[in-house]
Amino acid sequence: MHKKLLTSISLFAVLIAAPSFSDHMIAKAKDWKIHVGADVNLQAGSRFQSKSKTKRKDKDTGEIIRVGPSANNSDLAFMSAAHAYLGVENKTKNGLTYGLRVGLVTSTRGNLPIKDHLGRTYGYFEHNDWGRFEIGTKKGASFSMQIDGDEVAAGTGGFNGDWGNYLDLTSYKGPDYEDIEMNSANFTDDTKLVLKDNDNNFANGEGMRKVTYYTPKYKGFQIGLSYAPDEANKGGNNSSNTPFNSNGPNRKMKNAFMGGITYEKQINKKQSFKAALIGETGALVRSAYDIKAERTFTKNPVGFDIGAMYTYDKFSIAGSYGDRGKFKYHKQPKLKKTIFYTAGIGYQCTDKIKTSLTYFHSDNRNKLDIFSVAANYNWLPGVQPYAEVTHVIAKQKYDYAPTDPTKDLTTPKSRSTNVKNKGTVLILGMRFAF
Repeated sequence: MHKKLLTSISLFAVLIAAPSFSDHMIAKAKDWKIHVGADVNLQAGSRFQSKSKTKRKDKDTGEIIRVGPSANNSDLAFMSAAHAYLGVENKTKNGLTYGLRVGLVTSTRGNLPIKDHLGRTYGYFEHNDWGRFEIGTKKGASFSMQIDGDEVAAGTGGFNGDWGNYLDLTSYKGPDYEDIEMNSANFTDDTKLVLKDNDNNFANGEGMRKVTYYTPKYKGFQIGLSYAPDEANKGGNNSSNTPFNSNGPNRKMKNAFMGGITYEKQINKKQSFKAALIGETGALVRSAYDIKAERTFTKNPVGFDIGAMYTYDKFSIAGSYGDRGKFKYHKQPKLKKTIFYTAGIGYQCTDKIKTSLTYFHSDNRNKLDIFSVAANYNWLPGVQPYAEVTHVIAKQKYDYAPTDPTKDLTTPKSRSTNVKNKGTVLILGMRFAF
């Protein structure tokens, strides 16, 4: 009964997505493989940070309050996220594999990271002779092929994990705590390049619509390339729901490309090596705001990242160097290009326990350092408790962010500052997956 119900639901989803293949799919219904999966992430996080860096003036009451990860608790919060997918797959006699994955909207929504195959809707065609095509909102080639220090991370992902849900680097000046002294927008705090392929606060959390092609692997090498007509055209939204922004900086990109090349080699039973070079670029769209300000200096961004990972028995090490180029919105005085580098070491203590130490550093004259220690424990099949401690140190030398970008129509000037902020986040959680 349940198998028939799942088969019916799966085929219905396929028929909606690709009606031109409906007759063939109905004829081959008995050959389809059905994939069902879900990931539930439950966690508690505590933020340890100087009280002076968390105080702000309430706009309504004028009272000085402490701002924290939840509305009424300044240091502790519970977070949860649930994501699921439904997929179907078939294979022809000549070796062509094709299918569809549908990301399902669940009753529990959150802004925690999700697996690559969850919360994404896409179709695919794959053959050993000519490679793989993907059409839909699955993350692009640059993200899928990228290798950074968090490749070996346990917990929530180390420096690219969930610490940002609990710690805010934006701080206000005392004693009135009304004016910003440090703006988190002035820092690079992850290994993303120049495209925003995922935004959990927009269009049900799916990425931009794109087409991706991966070549077959040849002597360890593989090339991938993705193309997206519009960065703002996210899954779950029609183009009419992503309008051109006339009231402020639009700064989205069209004709975006994401590409990469990887090399993998299994040296022997205990040793393996892999490396990746990825890049992203696109044509930056100027808004009416930028045109009115006569910002002819708007430029198209280019970013790249090169990374590698080496595994020996139970040890794994990984690292990378990335370059986002100069600030993608507009040129500013004293601004140098944004670079970052990462490192990580992981150790599989036992079959069930994994530990890791990861590090991230970014510099665009403002410097950010992130240290993270984490551990996983595979307690039961599909049940994984984890713990993670992340320490963040931020040093702001220049303030690049205008106070009100919708009113400031002059060329933004970099304001020299010398502000420091730091904090530590402890996360305890449990992940259920099947």
